[in-house]
Amino acid sequence: MRWNIRVVLICISLITKDVEHLFRCFSVSRYFSAEKSLLTSVPYVLIGLFDSLESNFLCFLYILDISPLSDVGLVKIFPQFIGCHFVLITVSFDLHKLCSFVRSHLLILDLTAQAICICSGNFPQCPCDQDPSPSFLFV
Repeated sequence: MRWNIRVVLICISLITKDVEHLFRCFSVSRYFSAEKSLLTSVPYVLIGLFDSLESNFLCFLYILDISPLSDVGLVKIFPQFIGCHFVLITVSFDLHKLCSFVRSHLLILDLTAQAICICSGNFPQCPCDQDPSPSFLFV
């Protein structure tokens, strides 16, 4: 089902030869593929916001009907657009891997730290083991 939607949207964009529509089709196809993580991950929301801002910018250029400016603007924006997507997706996946690694190994790290304290004899002092009388009274 999802592949059919992508193919239809890409074909429509190729028929109309509209760059803005092509970007919107890619955005929609990515949203369909990332439905669950879209609302739970900040980078996906930022990517969607960047997509909408970029498509609105291109839309304003088409409304003004400044064809040379829109072509030059597209040439300047497109590499940054793709680079920003790769950076955000890479950071998102790396952050997700780091969080899952820390979450899965937190218990092991805690038990290791406790074992090192027990083996070295450096137990944290319990407050009930100390003398209850304050020492400043006996000056």
